[in-house]
Amino acid sequence: MTNGEVIFGTEYKDSHSRFWITADCGKTWQITGPVAGVINEQPTLIQRRDGSLLAYLRPGGISGIIPWTESKDFGRTWSKAKCTKLPNPYAAIDMVKLRDGRVVLAFNNSNSRRTR
Repeated sequence: MTNGEVIFGTEYKDSHSRFWITADCGKTWQITGPVAGVINEQPTLIQRRDGSLLAYLRPGGISGIIPWTESKDFGRTWSKAKCTKLPNPYAAIDMVKLRDGRVVLAFNNSNSRRTR
């Protein structure tokens, strides 16, 4: 992140995402979360131009819709997960920020089928 820390997201046994943060290259870690709201797992995140973090989350259960959350304090706290309008049949998702600032989200564009 722009503050020099490293962050990554994980799923947890209660079906709500957690984030791990290190400021010393992995010698020590702080865990944050859980991300409240709709059931969510396996977050993918980017840092926005304003420094806030945006995470899209693999939908848990049978929701069929990708949830999202954001943090304005370098991942220490997260907003309640809310649903986007993006369908997804409980499949993995991934997001990357390109050098020009655009964001690419790869996901399965279906509410129920895990095939193309």
